[in-house]
Amino acid sequence: MEQLTPDSVHELFEKLTALRHHFHQNAEITWKEVKTQQTIREYLIKHGQIDPQNIHACANTGLVVNIFGPQPDDVPAPEGIKCVAFRGDMDALPMTEHNPHLDYQSVNTGAAHMCGHDGHMTSLVGFGILMQQARHLLPPHTCVRLVFQPAEEGGFGAVEMIKGGCLDGVDEIY
Repeated sequence: MEQLTPDSVHELFEKLTALRHHFHQNAEITWKEVKTQQTIREYLIKHGQIDPQNIHACANTGLVVNIFGPQPDDVPAPEGIKCVAFRGDMDALPMTEHNPHLDYQSVNTGAAHMCGHDGHMTSLVGFGILMQQARHLLPPHTCVRLVFQPAEEGGFGAVEMIKGGCLDGVDEIY
């Protein structure tokens, strides 16, 4: 694992701040989170070094990302909790943003992150990057799952994500 230093933490903070601004500026409404999904996927592969095979589309525009602990053949799987999931919303509100003082105001008419989903996604991406770096510290044969849910704003995204299998094998979700 890369050693966390004040400089590396500052660098990650700057990258995540820029990512949040990108999400805010490029807001997408319920069931239209196509570019958002692509951005998350590419970011986790590039900056998080997450294996693309562990990133799966779910409910069309959502994502499920698995970060696995060590998988030694000589150590049995633990009793109890084996997979913990963390969830964040992706969609913007169907409204036009009127915050001209922001350099990163939404450029998409009729789509604005006005209730924090840009922050939810960014927090989950940052958590994923850190968990990937520390995956060797997870108990053997365990998994941390990141669930990026589309269509939270009245679009029944959670139902479609569950139908798509996002909670299969999950013992707890936060």
